[in-house]
Amino acid sequence: MAFILPQTVLVFALKAEMLDVFRNVDIKSHYSLSKRKHLYQVVWQEIPFYMLQTGIGPTSVQHALDVLSLDMNISQIVNAGTCGSLRDDVFPEDLVVPEQVISQWDKTIQKPANISSNIRTVNTCITVRNSQNTQEFKSILIHQFKADIVDMEAWVVLDWAGKHGFPAYVLKCVSDRVGPQSPVDVKLHLPRCSQTLAEVLLL
Repeated sequence: MAFILPQTVLVFALKAEMLDVFRNVDIKSHYSLSKRKHLYQVVWQEIPFYMLQTGIGPTSVQHALDVLSLDMNISQIVNAGTCGSLRDDVFPEDLVVPEQVISQWDKTIQKPANISSNIRTVNTCITVRNSQNTQEFKSILIHQFKADIVDMEAWVVLDWAGKHGFPAYVLKCVSDRVGPQSPVDVKLHLPRCSQTLAEVLLL
């Protein structure tokens, strides 16, 4: 499938995750919504689309999405970025798509639109309010929620898209294995994740 269609909104938390996408697009305009939230109008191979940088965490993501004008003629939403792995067989720098997304605070199960590709699927992504680099936190996400990967925005993006009638996709690159070593993992693997995400998004 083509992730980038005309009028796609590409939603991501941090610019570092999309650094290699930024290197390949032509920025036509930039709106600063706050210190960490930015909306870019860009063009790639004559395809106009939007890039929405939300900042970290569900509340920040919600606020950024709520600023979007429904007059933008949005075609689809793509949430792309990094995630933490909760499984021994899901490794840093792996590209994955979840079949469903749950959250710590709402029982609603969000279902991303289907991606017809050879990208690896995992069953469940859980979106959390706060990330904790502990084995206890990891154990709760695995045993209580049966999650495979964890992030801080996908559920909010899918919820917002569903309420406004937009198809929404989720594409994640694993930056770390959840645990005490997570900060070191993220620093090590984020550059490659940025490259991998750009290669797939800009096919």
